[in-house]
Amino acid sequence: MKYKIYSGFKYLAFAKALFILSSCNDSSRLEQEIAAIPIQSEIKLFHEEFAQATPDDLTSLKKEYSMLFPQRFADSVWIAKLTGADTIQMVLENAVMDRKFDYQKIHDEVDNVFRHVEYYFPEFETPQI
Repeated sequence: MKYKIYSGFKYLAFAKALFILSSCNDSSRLEQEIAAIPIQSEIKLFHEEFAQATPDDLTSLKKEYSMLFPQRFADSVWIAKLTGADTIQMVLENAVMDRKFDYQKIHDEVDNVFRHVEYYFPEFETPQI
């Protein structure tokens, strides 16, 4: 009797393992299909551009990154940040520059997310980041 129960569990475990392995195979095939989707994206590092900018560059920065420059703030606020008159801005800028980010890893992860979104929503247009 013990042998029959053991044998039954053995067959059940084998069937379960076979089912799990076959399920994983379909998932990896889907992931391969998604990974083949071409994505053209570029990460622009605003904090570096802002840190290297001069007050003369403010107009072009505001044009390129309009969403980061609310209209309710006068240009004098941004010029103070660019020239170093805003000490809090300088502390934040130094803290960010001292931190070493792996931008390639971030770029790869963002591209992977965009591939998945494009797979499920073909009309998706890759945004500028």
